[in-house]
Amino acid sequence: MVHFGANEGDGQIFRSSDAGSSWTKVTDITSAEYCFSLCYLGNNVALAGFGLTAGDGQIFRSSDAGSSWTKVTNITSAEYCLSLCYLGNNVALAGFGLTAGDGQIFRSSV
Repeated sequence: MVHFGANEGDGQIFRSSDAGSSWTKVTDITSAEYCFSLCYLGNNVALAGFGLTAGDGQIFRSSDAGSSWTKVTNITSAEYCLSLCYLGNNVALAGFGLTAGDGQIFRSSV
């Protein structure tokens, strides 16, 4: 299963169940812009990181292989969630930032 997302003004998540040969839009995430990062954690759980401007960094979580998404957090001090990484043992990292001096890393149990 492959997940994909992007679009200015209305965050969108697309899902493929055929290794990327075709795509179906799963949802519009109207509170988010630009999906820069996706991370599969196993057991049908995935994370999607969104953001565009200062104060709108957001992380969404799916527990059904990308069929539906729920906002986990809004990181008001951050913009552009550029990376998500699953370390195992229920620990995930999220990297935010855009310009020099505003990089932030957040750690979460998932």
